[in-house]
Amino acid sequence: MKRLLIALLILFLLSGLVYFLILKNDSSNSGAQEDKVPEFMVKDVLGLTAPLSFFYEKKPVILVFFSPDCGYCDREISDLNKIHKNYKEKIYVIAVVSGKSSYDIKQYAMDKNINFVISSDQSSNIVKAYNISSLPSHIIINKKGKIIKRKNGLVDFNILKGLIKRFI
Repeated sequence: MKRLLIALLILFLLSGLVYFLILKNDSSNSGAQEDKVPEFMVKDVLGLTAPLSFFYEKKPVILVFFSPDCGYCDREISDLNKIHKNYKEKIYVIAVVSGKSSYDIKQYAMDKNINFVISSDQSSNIVKAYNISSLPSHIIINKKGKIIKRKNGLVDFNILKGLIKRFI
């Protein structure tokens, strides 16, 4: 009987350890973070200027860092347009483009029929503040201004849709 109790205790402790390790790995892999986002002025190429908090205090935000010169970024534009169209009541899509003039970004937005907010970051200060090292990069921000998910690289529509359903 004593051996059975010891075996059950060991099994219980091991299962607790495994459960803890799984939760720890799940949260680190999910990109869930409690970072307060760096504030910046969203300077839309169409003339809108507002602090980022103006957006995330109303609805969560998908902040997308991309460049017109990036092939993966270019491929993702139609999916971002669909996300904006299908989920605009639940989430803002805001793209940040660095290293390009507002005129070039506006031309690109018109050529690609971009229907979401696209902001210029000519000095790359926003890219630096968010530690962006690859394009495209996606950051989901909740209504409290916290980063809840980071995702680097090309993300297709179904993955974006899943992220929205999961975190929004």
